[in-house]
Amino acid sequence: MRMHHTLALIASLIMPVAWASDAQAAPWHTVRHADDGFVVEFSDNVSGTPTTGSNYRATQYVQDGGSYAYIVAATVYEVGVSIDFDENVKRAMSVLNCSSIDSEVSPSSSADRNREIHGSKCNQGVRAGVAFFLAGRRFYQVMYLIPNDSDSSDAEHFLHSFKLIAE
Repeated sequence: MRMHHTLALIASLIMPVAWASDAQAAPWHTVRHADDGFVVEFSDNVSGTPTTGSNYRATQYVQDGGSYAYIVAATVYEVGVSIDFDENVKRAMSVLNCSSIDSEVSPSSSADRNREIHGSKCNQGVRAGVAFFLAGRRFYQVMYLIPNDSDSSDAEHFLHSFKLIAE
């Protein structure tokens, strides 16, 4: 069963909070989104969906592999908007509805806020890996969704390929 409808629902619920693998070892290509302040590697075609709210601009980049997905949601808030990192993380994870949080890491060496969470038995039997970053007025969610019983090496490659770049 394709996860497209599930992904669309999850994506629509976490935007603008800003939110595999049966993917075979595909050639990775680096994608640079200077306007959104990051680079990341994808292994296939990616669609980008921009949205604008009263105090933010967001774009969601999705590689939909059918049974897996790689997603980057990048949000930039207007000057003066207070961004509650912990609340955004909590809201995004509640949408994923994971029965189990397998790991959660918050590196303390970074000047910016970041957190990586891995969950299993999430919406409709998927496993999720999500990295959250807050850098100035920018909030990022880098996420993979894969079947619970699949190998995660490609998904982890995607997740850890994400890097913030200077504006």
